[in-house]
Amino acid sequence: MRLTLCSAVAMIAIAACQTTPVPVHLTDAEFAELVTSAKAEWHPFITIEEYSAALDTATLTDEQRARLLFERGKIRRLERINIPGAIEDFEAAKLLVTDTELRSSLEAELAFAVSDLEQVRARLSGLQTLSDWFVDTVAIGDYEAVAERIRASGLSPSVEQARFLEAAGYICRGVEDAPSKDFTLGEDVSHLDGVNWCETPAES
Repeated sequence: MRLTLCSAVAMIAIAACQTTPVPVHLTDAEFAELVTSAKAEWHPFITIEEYSAALDTATLTDEQRARLLFERGKIRRLERINIPGAIEDFEAAKLLVTDTELRSSLEAELAFAVSDLEQVRARLSGLQTLSDWFVDTVAIGDYEAVAERIRASGLSPSVEQARFLEAAGYICRGVEDAPSKDFTLGEDVSHLDGVNWCETPAES
């Protein structure tokens, strides 16, 4: 009876091993295509979102995950879109990376990001124009604040501000009452034709 029971347990264990799905990681070509496709998006914010989706859903090797965290962190820092998030990306990637060249790049980018964030916070603590405040507030990742302040100001967002707000899901095209009556104050508001504040802003 003991032998039969042991045999049954062994058979169940073997069957479990045989039926457990083996993760299928992205091939090098698939990973390269993912990065290339994300970089081709019309705004850096969308590129960041594409990287985030891949990090959440794709089956990646540790090296691929480290590389993707590096790419997301780099574009966050360079485009000044959530520098604290960039710092988190670089720190997370350092825990995974084995490639010495990538590790060196990560350490350099991390140092730059920490310095950039210190400068941004120093500027935010003083007086700023609305335009400069917008840039620095996006840089610390407070997208909701920039959308609320632009809307409350009564001023039309600039071309770059409007592109960011659209990419982040705060202003939309093809909605009713477009262009918005809010978008009337400014020297040139032609870039705001056909857009309005989204009824349900995207969650940032």
